[in-house]
Parts: sequence; structure tokens; C-alpha cells
Amino acid sequence: MKAFLLSSIGCMLLFYSLYAVFFNRFSFYKWNRFYLLASLLLSLSIPFLHFAETDYIPGGVSIRTTIEQVLADQPAETAPAPAPAARAFNWLAAIYWIGACIMAVFFIISAIKLYKKVKNGKQEEHPGITIIRTKDLNASFFRFIFIQQNLAPEEEEIIFQHERAHQQQLHSLDNLFIALIKIFCWFNPLVYVYGRLLRSIHELEVDQLMISRVEKTDYAQLLLKFNAGKEYGLLNLYSVHPLKHRIHSLFTHKTNNMKKVLYLLVFPCLALAISSFSSIATNKLPTGVIIRSDSTELTMQISLRQLLGSNASWAAFENFETGAFEKIQAMFKEQGYDLSVTEKVQGDNESIKLLGLGLKGNRGEVKATYRVNEMISKNYYLMVSFNKEKQEMRVISFESAFLK
Repeated sequence: MKAFLLSSIGCMLLFYSLYAVFFNRFSFYKWNRFYLLASLLLSLSIPFLHFAETDYIPGGVSIRTTIEQVLADQPAETAPAPAPAARAFNWLAAIYWIGACIMAVFFIISAIKLYKKVKNGKQEEHPGITIIRTKDLNASFFRFIFIQQNLAPEEEEIIFQHERAHQQQLHSLDNLFIALIKIFCWFNPLVYVYGRLLRSIHELEVDQLMISRVEKTDYAQLLLKFNAGKEYGLLNLYSVHPLKHRIHSLFTHKTNNMKKVLYLLVFPCLALAISSFSSIATNKLPTGVIIRSDSTELTMQISLRQLLGSNASWAAFENFETGAFEKIQAMFKEQGYDLSVTEKVQGDNESIKLLGLGLKGNRGEVKATYRVNEMISKNYYLMVSFNKEKQEMRVISFESAFLK
């Protein structure tokens, strides 16, 4: 989880930097809207990208060592492991899900407010839309257009055209998408920045359409008049901040079309994001872990001293377990074997005291538990492997590295 959180934030920061430097001042509002939505989706997807290439070393391996657990024709018996101590509470996961639940509650509250507005307002059915008369709201949400009561006919027509444009451009879909993303990515400050940028672009996009239908000065005066309003998270409000920027945009020239060539910068930015934050970037095994494979055998070697450090860091193993270890598990799974952490007991000073590994195949299971501090002090290595030809599975420790 931690790797995804950091990678998604890094991706989003990269795409946002490109937008802030080059695209932010452009009047290509449709292009900017598409860029923000696409870059947000990419930022959430790139960390999951996985390519077939792996960094393990091909070729067979010859091992001569003392075997603690070997499975040939029958499953091996394993000595009972020491009673586990209390496991560490995963505060990171707890904080994440508490935050997600709080954001889900806010989303539900916003949806209830919207439902009440629809239910309590006076409705007028028209082809493809429903106009709802309200006391103090000019906004839209999909087919529902909220219009304030007692407006002058000219004002009502302009506001209706404005909200109709929001509906036709499917801006409510963007707002709903952002609201859902906030539930699961509430920790990422850039999600909120993206939300504000998209709302601003929605208004600028509609403003650009409206000034082709009405006088700029009349439209600007109407924006000023209806500037104040309450916040409803899922709605396209008639007037949102920054008002000064919107009015300024009404009276500035459109960006030269030649500048659209700058959007080609998206491609090197995308390549950089993939190379930095996808599984390509994280595919390198951590220090102390080596994989070797051929058509019949797959072997994993771990130096606990190199992987966890001299203090047997609990956090270092958790990072390994939720990152590279999952990829290694997938490699074993492809060959019909289940690799797992069978035991993980925390010691003093945020260290890992006991570590158990297991390997399960169609002929049985082998597993062993190790005292991590002793393994580190003696610089012993762990090895997990299988050999299909010999029908063997191993979970063993040994004194010297056999994979270099």
C-alpha cells in the first residue's frame, strides 16, 4: 500500500508540474480538461503497470548445504514454532481506512443535500432536462438544472443557457469522479488541487461558449451579481471562485493555436512517469535478495543482514513484503507453487524477532521459522527453491551465498 501511495503522489506531482508550467494559462479549456482527467487516471494506474521483463538471473543452480527442510516424495514434518508475540498494529492501514470512511461520510452527506434539493424544489419537466426552482441556488447536476426563483427573464435565460452548457459538456461526471477519487485518495493533496482546477476549467469552458451568445459586459455583470453562494460538492455552481480570473478571461485574447504543439510534452512526461513510478522502476529486487530461474527450477536467496539491516528493521521487511515479495510470489505461482510468510513476530525496538517462510506445491508443503537476530549476527542466508525434475522443495538456511 505504501508503495502505491507514494508512487501515485509522485506521478500526479509530475503531471501537475507540467500543467502549471505550460498549460495553465492556455485558453484551450477542452484540452486542459482532458489533460487533467487523463493525468489523474494515469497517476492512479501507472503504479500498477507490470511488464513481463524480470530482473532475476536465468540459469540453473547447484547447491551443497545443510538442508533444514527438504520435500521429496512425502511432506516433511516441521518442528513447532515458538509461540508468537503480539503482532504490531498496522497504523498506516488503520489511518488510511479511517480517512476513507470519513470522506465517504462527507460524500453521502453531499448526496443527501442534493437529493433534498431535488425533492423539495418545484420541478418543471422538459425534454432531456428537469428544471428545479430554488430559493438561493443556480446550479446543475446531470439532467437537473437548479434556477433561483424570482429572476428577471433576461437573467433567467442566461443562467439557464449557462447551466445547460454544463449539462451538455458532462461536467457533472467530472465532479462525481473527483468526489469518488477523494474517498480513496484523501491523503493526496494534489487530488484536491485537481478538483479545484477542473471546476475552474468547467466555468471557463462554459464562459467561453456564453460570450458567443451574449454581450461580454452583460455576462460579466451577471457573474458579479450572483457571485455569493453556498457550497454543494457535486453541483456545477453558476458562480465559483476565482471570479476575478473568470472575468479577466472574458476580455483576453484566445491562445494562439500554434501553442498546441506544447501538448506533445505530455509524451516525455508520461515516459518519465512510467520509468520512475511503475513496476518497471520498482522491479529491481532490494539489496540482499537474488532470484535465479530456469525451466525446472526457481530459487530465492535472501541475506537478512542486507535486507533488514543490523537492527532487523520491521519496517524494512514490511516494505519488502508489500513490494518485491509480491512479485516473487507471482513468479512461484506461475510455476504452481505458493510462497508465503508463515510467521512474523515483532521484537523490541521495532525489529522483527521471528520470521517463517513456507512453500507449498501439489506434493505437500515445507516451512521453517528463523530467529532473525541470530541469522543477521552470523550473516546466514535463507533460500527457498523448488526443482520440478527432482520433485524437491526447500526452505533452508546456509552460511555462505551461492548466488552472486
